[in-house]
Amino acid sequence: MIVWRGHEARGLSHGEVESLWVEGLARAGVPVAMTETAHPRPKIAFAAPVPVDALAEREPIDLFLAERLRIADLRPRVLEALPPGHDLVDLFDVWIGEPALAARVVGADYRVEIPDVDGLTDAFAELLASPRLERPRRKGDGRTFDLRPLVVSLEVRPADPGRPVAGAVVRMRLRHLQEQGTGRPDDVLAALGDLLGRPLVATETVRECLVFAGEPPSPT
Repeated sequence: MIVWRGHEARGLSHGEVESLWVEGLARAGVPVAMTETAHPRPKIAFAAPVPVDALAEREPIDLFLAERLRIADLRPRVLEALPPGHDLVDLFDVWIGEPALAARVVGADYRVEIPDVDGLTDAFAELLASPRLERPRRKGDGRTFDLRPLVVSLEVRPADPGRPVAGAVVRMRLRHLQEQGTGRPDDVLAALGDLLGRPLVATETVRECLVFAGEPPSPT
């Protein structure tokens, strides 16, 4: 299924969202299959966690059922189970032998609204031309990681029609790499802010979609 995650879900950790899904599906009577482990868990598989402060437009989730149901019968139960701030975009059957979603994710497209645009294009060019971009790890242990391989593209585009934005809409395609990690919009904004000599703060961050292996290498 594909779901939309809005403002009401902002601030929820991935673990909190997963718990809300599990509780909602049980409450709605969805016959979710259980894992065959020492501590069985409902088989609901997310492609990739959404950053805590981000919205998301098209989030794929695999839901494994213990019994076969028609989509017409399942849809109302899933709608009843939706966590706060979520909506159902699409619901469809998937071949049981399909590779796991998480294993196929190679990147994500983000739309980030920022009010401050002075010098932004030059900062984009400098960041993308850098062979390495050392950034501190989130654990605060003094170690760093190279952000540069995780950034595919950066560009400024006009705001979506009907949504006035004071500043600019920055679109980013960021990689998900097994060895180097996952590109995050706030890390990119922090790096751009360092290049500009002032902090860049997002007024809204939206993950537009995930990118899966075999899809085009850059945004259109």
